[in-house]
Amino acid sequence: AYKCLEVVSFKCPHASRYILHRITPSPARLSIWKRNPQFVSRGTTAPVRLLADLNGTVATEDDVHAEDSAVDRAINLMREGLPSAFDKGTDLDYSLYDEYVYFEDPTTKLWGIAKLKKLMSDLQSQFSKITYTLFGIQKTSGRMAVARWSMTFTLPAEPLPLPPIVVTGETSYTFNEHGRIIGHVDYWDSVSRENNLWEAVLDLGRTTATNLLLTAPPLYQPNYTVVRRYADFDVRQYDPIVLAQVPMRQDALSVLSGSGNSFRQLAGYIFGGNDRGEKMDMTTPVFTDLSSNSVASSMAFVLESDSDADAPAPLDAAVEVRTAASSLVAVLPFGGIAAQPWVEVNQRRLEDLLAAARLRIPPGATWRLAQYNDPFTNPLFRRNEIMIDVCLPDS
Repeated sequence: AYKCLEVVSFKCPHASRYILHRITPSPARLSIWKRNPQFVSRGTTAPVRLLADLNGTVATEDDVHAEDSAVDRAINLMREGLPSAFDKGTDLDYSLYDEYVYFEDPTTKLWGIAKLKKLMSDLQSQFSKITYTLFGIQKTSGRMAVARWSMTFTLPAEPLPLPPIVVTGETSYTFNEHGRIIGHVDYWDSVSRENNLWEAVLDLGRTTATNLLLTAPPLYQPNYTVVRRYADFDVRQYDPIVLAQVPMRQDALSVLSGSGNSFRQLAGYIFGGNDRGEKMDMTTPVFTDLSSNSVASSMAFVLESDSDADAPAPLDAAVEVRTAASSLVAVLPFGGIAAQPWVEVNQRRLEDLLAAARLRIPPGATWRLAQYNDPFTNPLFRRNEIMIDVCLPDS
C-alpha cells in the first residue's frame, strides 16, 4: 500500500492558494478529505508537484527554481537547527512551519502551529531531558524531504526512577512553494507505518518493562548509539572498545557462570595480574564470541582505557589486550541463565527478526553473547544480549 502513496490537493475555501499534502490512501482518511466539496484527487504512484494557483495559472521555470531554492534553504536550516532543537532553553524553529501545518506521529494528530507549539512545550515539561540525534535529512522530491533520527526521553527520577526511552524513526516533511513546512509526519521504527496509537502505547510499555526487569549493574559500559530501535531488537553503532580477551575451550557456555578458567584468567589480569600491578574496576558486559553451534570461542572484559596502548600489559601470556573496531550490530536482549540451548533459541529468534526487517548479516560475521550481571543475580532479572554485525538497507 505504501508504494501507492498519494499526493492529494484540494482547494481550501478560506485560503488564497492550494495546499499540498501527502496522506495514506486509506478509506477512512480519504473520506475526511472528500467531505470538502472542492476536493480534487491527483493520485499517482509518485509525488505530484502542484504548479497552479487558484486561477489555474501555470508556473514558469523561474517559479520552479525559486520554489526549489526556498525548500533547499529550509532543509539546510533544519540540518543546522534540529540537533539542538530539544536542548534546554531552545526550541524548534517555528518560522519554518506554515500556520496550518499538519502534524502526525503514532500518538498524536493535530493541525496548526499553535497546537504544535503546545505539544513541544508539554514534551519539554514531562521529561527531564530529551536528546535528539539527527542522522541525516535529504530532499526526496521538489517539495518533500525525509529525515532519519533518534530521540532519547529521560523521565524525572521522582517518584520512581525509570530507564530512558529510546525512539528511532523517520520524519516525512512536505513544503509549500515558500519553503514552509505544511506536513510533518513521524514514523517510528518500532511501530507499523499506520501510526496506530495502541500499538505505540504497547511498544513503549513493553520497552520500559524490559529495561526495568532486565537490569544492568551501574558499572562502566562501552559507548554506543541506538541507530534503530525496532519492536523487539535494537541496531547499535558501537564506538571502538578496548578489550582484554582470552581463548576458551570448546566446552559450550558453562564457563560463563564465572567458574571457568577463562573468567579467572581475565579477573586475575584486572585485579593486579599486569606489569603495573594495577587493580582495575570491574566493567560490564562480559563478551563471549561464539563459533558454530553457539560454542564459545573467546571471552573478553571491557577496559576503560582509551586505547590498548594505554592499558597495562598482562602477565599471563594467554590474555590479549586489543581494540575492537567500531561496529554496527543488531542486539536482542533476553533474561535467564545463558546456557547453550537458551542462547541458540534467541540466536534463531534474532535471525528471524532480521530477515523480517530485511537487514542483512555480512559474510563472516561472528555471533557474540553479552552478559551484564554476576552469577548471584536472580536469573529472572539477568540481562543477556545476543548480537551480530548487520548492514542497514541504505548502507
